[in-house]
Amino acid sequence: MFCLYTIWHKYFNYIRNIGTQEMKKFILLLALSFYIVNSFSQENQIGLLTYNGNIVYMDNYTRSWVTLYFEGDTVQVVNYDPRFFIIDKESLVQFMKYPIPEDLYDNSMEESAEFKLLQHFLDYEKKYFEKELFKTDLAIKQQFLKNIFGKNFLLWHFKVPENNKGIEYEVKYQLYLSFTMNDQVGLINLTSESENEYEAKLEYLKKLTNRVVVYGSWISIEGIYDKIDSWNSNKPIIISDSKKGLSLNIPSWLNQCETFSDNYWLFNFPDSANIKNALALIFIEKDEYKDLQEFNIQFLSTDNILEVIPDEYKITQLDMSSMIIAKNGSAIYHCHYNSFETRDYFVWLSFTATPSTYKFNIDKYLNIIYQIKVID
Repeated sequence: MFCLYTIWHKYFNYIRNIGTQEMKKFILLLALSFYIVNSFSQENQIGLLTYNGNIVYMDNYTRSWVTLYFEGDTVQVVNYDPRFFIIDKESLVQFMKYPIPEDLYDNSMEESAEFKLLQHFLDYEKKYFEKELFKTDLAIKQQFLKNIFGKNFLLWHFKVPENNKGIEYEVKYQLYLSFTMNDQVGLINLTSESENEYEAKLEYLKKLTNRVVVYGSWISIEGIYDKIDSWNSNKPIIISDSKKGLSLNIPSWLNQCETFSDNYWLFNFPDSANIKNALALIFIEKDEYKDLQEFNIQFLSTDNILEVIPDEYKITQLDMSSMIIAKNGSAIYHCHYNSFETRDYFVWLSFTATPSTYKFNIDKYLNIIYQIKVID
């Protein structure tokens, strides 16, 4: 599995120092908002929060990194396990995840391999249901879906058969939505007790595809609140830091990651075919370099660069703009770099993509950085 932040992450790993105040704030947010399954750690937690008409399920375990946004006001956890919860005292939701065998799929494969993977897990579940649970064949209906960002899903559902005594189960229909999430498959399960409810929940799951957010790194809880506020106000998210001398407007679809460092900002573009392009801002105090030119030379010094290509985009405010093709192991990446300076910092911007996703997202990246404002 490839994670796009790793190619530049290894260059800047030294700045990921965890500040005491930042960690206190992070832990406080969790304590106020979440029911945590295991004892808290900075990387591993599962939980639920309610905020402004949204129920948010978050799985921040390493290589899970997913949030699910449900409409609702209240949530009740079932049997102290937040993977099973009831929204507004009506809808029971179950979320499961399964590891992907290394030899079965990775996101360097063609999109058809992702469809084959999701079909493989459906067939596996179908076999279990038919052989172990219901003891009869099932008439499963299925449909491949693609959300507004290009992420693939498999929607499948069936009518629950009568049991051996001829008595029907209370649940009449089972509905599932499956998708890739890094090196795992996620599975959302809803149930229905009537045909009318069944049709409504089918439509609900189709709409839910646009509210499944898969990250390439640890999830920012503050970013979850920002995203919901942006949805409700129909306005972009404004991130402003007077100490850094910078103000940044980002769209609600850009996903904020937690870096545990004030000097390292990380964002993921929406997941498409299990690939998450990354936007990073690195802040370096000016006393570490003589000038911006020395800073640029240092940050472009790497044995991994295969080719440096002058970029056609010229940005007045940003003093350096370049596009490179780079590799990390056997993986090839297309990267766009910019740099500029504020009063006290040199700032490095990095957009990292695969060859197949660079053209799809480069204009979105440029639209974001065009709106950067330097604060005196």
